[in-house]
Amino acid sequence: MRIAVHATGAVAARAARMVLAERDLEGLGLIDRSPTTSDRRVHRVTDLSSYDVVLSDDPENPAGIAAKAEAAGIACVLWHDGPVPWSSPATLLAGANLASGIAPALASHEEAVLGRELPVTIAWTEPGRPLGRGIAAPFPDPLGALWAEDRSNGDGVRRLAAPVAGEWAGALVMVGNPREPERIVGVADDAEHLEAIALAAGAVTVARGRYPGGSVSVDAAAEDYLLAAIAMGLEVAGFAAH
Repeated sequence: MRIAVHATGAVAARAARMVLAERDLEGLGLIDRSPTTSDRRVHRVTDLSSYDVVLSDDPENPAGIAAKAEAAGIACVLWHDGPVPWSSPATLLAGANLASGIAPALASHEEAVLGRELPVTIAWTEPGRPLGRGIAAPFPDPLGALWAEDRSNGDGVRRLAAPVAGEWAGALVMVGNPREPERIVGVADDAEHLEAIALAAGAVTVARGRYPGGSVSVDAAAEDYLLAAIAMGLEVAGFAAH
């Protein structure tokens, strides 16, 4: 697989280093940047169409790099999770981040493990001033329990966002009654590290052809996405309640 990187910040830069560790990577292209490594697989992009997918952490203008990918006829993976114009038969995966990528993928996996429909609660952290009250979300250490606010969107899944200050971030999934869930799984780590895993996992999963064409979300191949994230170092903590 050949992956191009459009980095506007540390997340895509870290994701690029994670992608470099993949054995089936044939080439890594840097958009508007020159390599600083001796790895012969890394090049400055001169022809975007020679790559399979481009990943980007651009939070301000994701449509810009998506338009370039569309013109080049290749797939695109965005950290940003808002709507982006896309009419190409190639894959556009948006929301390859902690809240819209890793958290839902964990939920999909846990539902599959239990093999039956149960209430699902998804919680994630986001930068901000911690709340003084709200809904308790028991993230793994070193985050611990945080107050969260309800961000449910009517799809039957309870969604909770917990503002947190500092460098740590996390995601949490509870399956079953929130007061006595049957399973709880979560992740907690350096925020940039988790966001980089989320973006890199999306890029390699798309490059390997696991996602259908068109504009999709992580849910379209959640298990493959989660396995890629775990292979890149995502550590999941969990327990079953009895």
